[in-house]
Amino acid sequence: DGKTITAKEFYNILNENSNVGVKTSQPSIGELICYFRDLIKQGYKKAFVLTISQKLSGSYNVVCQAQKQLKDEIEIIPYNTNTVCFS
Repeated sequence: DGKTITAKEFYNILNENSNVGVKTSQPSIGELICYFRDLIKQGYKKAFVLTISQKLSGSYNVVCQAQKQLKDEIEIIPYNTNTVCFS
């Protein structure tokens, strides 16, 4: 996402450390709330959020929680793509 390190830094870490594995996790509700509040400050009134399959990740549910908490501040439209991709 480029928030903590750049894509170039990320790939450099992977290239320099062959024993480093890549792991993913769903965002925390706190992280999403902060992200949406940043969007609100920028003037956004709606956010359409695509997530990977609800059956494979809790991301969709976290977005739904944020939607409920921020319903008076921004319209959040969660969309469960029902897909996932690996390479």
